[in-house]
Amino acid sequence: SFSSQKFRITCYNNFLIATKQEGPPRKLVSPIMTSKDREKSPDNIVGYSLTHWDLKPLNGNNKTATAIVDKSSGRIHEYSFATSIVHGVPHPPFIRQDIVEAQQSQLEFRDSDLFVVTFSKCGTTLMEQIVLLLLNNGKSEDLNPLHKNTLDRSSGKVGKVWTEMAVIDGLKGLENDIVEDSKACMGEGKARMSVKDFDELPLPRVLKSHAPTNLFLDKEKKAKVIYVTRNPFDACVSCYYHPKPGVSPQSTGMPFDAFCKLWLSQNIEFGGWINHTKNWRDKYERTYDKDQMLWMSYEELVGRPTKSIQAIADFIEVNTFTDPKLVERVADGCNFANVKKIAASSLERGEQGDMSHLRKGKVGDWRTYFSERLYQEFDVELRSQFVNDFVHRLLDLKYDIGDGKIWTIKDGCDNPFNTEGDDMISNDPQTRVSMDTKRLQDFNILGVMMVLYNILQITLQYVNEFYVDDLRDANGLTQPSNFPAISLVIANIFNGVNAGLVVGTIHFAGNLIRKVWSNGGERE
Repeated sequence: SFSSQKFRITCYNNFLIATKQEGPPRKLVSPIMTSKDREKSPDNIVGYSLTHWDLKPLNGNNKTATAIVDKSSGRIHEYSFATSIVHGVPHPPFIRQDIVEAQQSQLEFRDSDLFVVTFSKCGTTLMEQIVLLLLNNGKSEDLNPLHKNTLDRSSGKVGKVWTEMAVIDGLKGLENDIVEDSKACMGEGKARMSVKDFDELPLPRVLKSHAPTNLFLDKEKKAKVIYVTRNPFDACVSCYYHPKPGVSPQSTGMPFDAFCKLWLSQNIEFGGWINHTKNWRDKYERTYDKDQMLWMSYEELVGRPTKSIQAIADFIEVNTFTDPKLVERVADGCNFANVKKIAASSLERGEQGDMSHLRKGKVGDWRTYFSERLYQEFDVELRSQFVNDFVHRLLDLKYDIGDGKIWTIKDGCDNPFNTEGDDMISNDPQTRVSMDTKRLQDFNILGVMMVLYNILQITLQYVNEFYVDDLRDANGLTQPSNFPAISLVIANIFNGVNAGLVVGTIHFAGNLIRKVWSNGGERE
């Protein structure tokens, strides 16, 4: 039955592991263990762990691959996608060092250019979609998601240019005059052009780059830059399926924890998420002016699309006030489900292309792949690499990791698998708010209620004293003892009112706090 469902069965430490073709390895527990036994002894279950694996280089033919070695069996999984080394940094095979060097010295960039810079699988296509829609009046029919919105001048559609891959022809001093593009990333070879063609593209030019900071082509910082980052757990899972079936680590049978070991290293394409993120963040904080570089997370784009799109429009100077519906059209045009639907319809009509890069687009899907042990090891390794390089200046990075949880470089995340939402108020990504913000709002509300209560208390005391005095004067009595019955009744009445004010104030404050919780922390 497993064979008919396309499972691959392997054995590890006397446990069977069933690997389904389109998913991560699924662990089958030995049948002699009951569910109660598994709850008592979770370590007896086959689990993912970074400690199972070692990384070793595989060199040859001026190419460098990486071997991920199973410590117990010696079995090797080879990662050979990023085999082109550019100044020590692994790149896909269609990006060569001589090409990058020629581009750095020969390409001219302009103030009107806009770079979308990301590490792989961190929201590149989504951000490109938003930018192109904003610049194209929100007309999604003019984009081609099958080819990752790549500029195709023959079709008349608008699109972006992956500069390092596409602008090749006419470069001087290349080692080979003819550069093959047969291995170019899905559809993006359609934008291949000469330096002259690049210079003649209409403005503004929307450019893509995965380059680390030291290899970024615009050394003079003329162009604007939008950097999109993504929480490392989801980014790792998405890279597991990258770039396409038959090449991706998942499709070649590499276990997920083996890939995690690789992904946390500098042997992955573009030097790894850690170096890429921290170096670009350092540039953002130290080098670029805030009107020249925008930092945004994939989780913001997915969870708060309207707010994010407006921020992007402001950054690239698209006036949304003259067209109030533009942001709404862009949000609809970049919705993940809508983009997949458009791509699927194009394939059904017989158009050429691929939509394997449109996988899930979810925040928090990493929990399907990470065991708690693997998460803890992954978290420690991530944060230790940031701390080791930035001992005196820890980068301020926070990520939504789904299900109401926030992960930070400084503190990680407590109980990431407990999805009751103790770190954030709402599970709705549109209305999430941090626990610290919520506590501050609670204190603000209670503070206002205490001020209001004290004002009412002072007013009540003032009324009590003067009313009783007036009542005494009206009856010709000047001492309370001369009018004990009236004094006692009035005192009890005002004490009752006072108690009612206390209860009412607490009830009113409680209602306000509950309203803040239900509205995700945003008071009207």
